Amino acid sequence: MTDNEISEKLISIVCSFLKEEDILEENQTFEENGIGSLVFVKIMVEIEIQFNIELDDRYYTSEYKNIKEFLDKLTKHLLGGDENAK
Repeated sequence: MTDNEISEKLISIVCSFLKEEDILEENQTFEENGIGSLVFVKIMVEIEIQFNIELDDRYYTSEYKNIKEFLDKLTKHLLGGDENAK
């Protein structure tokens, strides 16, 4: 998969947890997008299932600056290039 394909799949997963009338705003936080901590964990579990991986605990934080930062870090990880990501 390319980085664009991974990013699109991640966006699709996140959007599947939004209310039908909501639009994902990548420059906003999870909270600002109406995604609380329980839903965030569900998103992370779905990502693990869809990509057949087990994510390190460092990814299980909703403290990302915004959704874009989250997508970028996970995309980099899924491409195999984030050994030092925090």
